[in-house]
Amino acid sequence: MTQNNVSLKEYIDEKFQDAEKMFNLVRELSERSNDKAENAQAAINVAQNEWRATFQEYTKLTVLRPEFEKLDQSLSALRLEIATKLSSDSGSKSGAREIKEDSKSIVALIISVLTFVIMLGFGVMNFVK
Repeated sequence: MTQNNVSLKEYIDEKFQDAEKMFNLVRELSERSNDKAENAQAAINVAQNEWRATFQEYTKLTVLRPEFEKLDQSLSALRLEIATKLSSDSGSKSGAREIKEDSKSIVALIISVLTFVIMLGFGVMNFVK
C-alpha cells in the first residue's frame, strides 16, 4: 500500500470511530430521556389515581339534590305539623296534656333529624381534612 492509501484508511477509521462514539452518546441520551419521561408519567398516574379516589370518596359522602330536597320537604312538613298542633290545642286543658306528650315525641324527632344532619356535616368535614 502506498502512503496515501494508509493515511486514507486511518482517516476513514478515525471518522468511523467518531461516528460510533456519537451514536453511542445519542443512544445513551435517548435512554435517559426515555427514563425521565417514564418517571414523569408514573408521577402523573399516581396523582390522577389519588384524585380519582378522593373524588369517589367525596361523591359517596355528598348528599345528592333529590335526597336533600326530600329531607327539606320532611322538615317543612314537620314544622307545619308542629305549628298546627300548637295552634289548635293551645286552648284546652286536655290539649295541654296532648301538647306535652306530642312535644316529647316532636323533640325526639327533631333531635334525631339534627343528629342526622350533624352526622352528614361531620362526614363531609372529615372528608375535607
